[in-house]
Amino acid sequence: MLKDGHTQLQTTTHRKVSSSGKSCSTTPPIPLLVYFQSGQRVPLKSWARLALGDLKYGDITSNKKKPDKIARMHTHIKAIIFDFGGVLLDWDPRYLYQHYFPNQPQAMEQFLTDTNFYEWNSQQDKGRSFAEGIAKLSEQFPQHKHLIQAYFDHWEDSITGAINGTVDILQKLKQKSYPLYGLSNWSAETFPRAKHDYPFFDWFDDILLSGEVKLNKPDPAIFNLLLTRINHSAPECLLIDDSQPNIDSAKKLGFTTIHFSSPEVLHTELQRLDLL
Repeated sequence: MLKDGHTQLQTTTHRKVSSSGKSCSTTPPIPLLVYFQSGQRVPLKSWARLALGDLKYGDITSNKKKPDKIARMHTHIKAIIFDFGGVLLDWDPRYLYQHYFPNQPQAMEQFLTDTNFYEWNSQQDKGRSFAEGIAKLSEQFPQHKHLIQAYFDHWEDSITGAINGTVDILQKLKQKSYPLYGLSNWSAETFPRAKHDYPFFDWFDDILLSGEVKLNKPDPAIFNLLLTRINHSAPECLLIDDSQPNIDSAKKLGFTTIHFSSPEVLHTELQRLDLL
């Protein structure tokens, strides 16, 4: 007897019956696919209704096992685009400013709020020089001039290191020969200081920085510029970004998107898209 989960090609013979009820002739043997479950034979018609999860793969003419994995369909994604800060690098100005506000988290938050730090920094990301940005903000907040200057002077301290789980995923995608691109809101002045310290930047086929083109995400113009540069349409591209406004903007243009929250979630989403 075959074990559960195996199939066997059997034959059956049909006899014609005359009007008197006697058997008078036979038809050639007809193949009958039989599936064995719990030691019982299940004819093809019933077997076809079995839950797919109950089936085990076996050759219809032998007990030789087939591969466990089924070949995946080709994905429609032709380019994978990564944000940097918050996705591949753990960046936060608080890492730097905590040295200037020891055991004073509330005072640090007040400084960041009063100076509208993130909006100010976004202008450098958009191409304004740090010299100009520091001068303007220091004029508005002279009591914080040294703190404003410190951000540029000790900018490296705002990054604690790579997000290793994401770097591992990036490496796997590179090994699978997917075209990889970077799209980041980042000053053209400070990026070279990070690129030198993190070799994974060399894995990208191309990198588009907001500071170089004077456009910031979530402006649709920077997404369209990237598409032109890499010669792909939005539906062919996957964007991985930790900013919801950036995700929303890309979605409206037709990108497939993953809102990054952790390497573990990213890995699951890439598997769902058949990319890992």
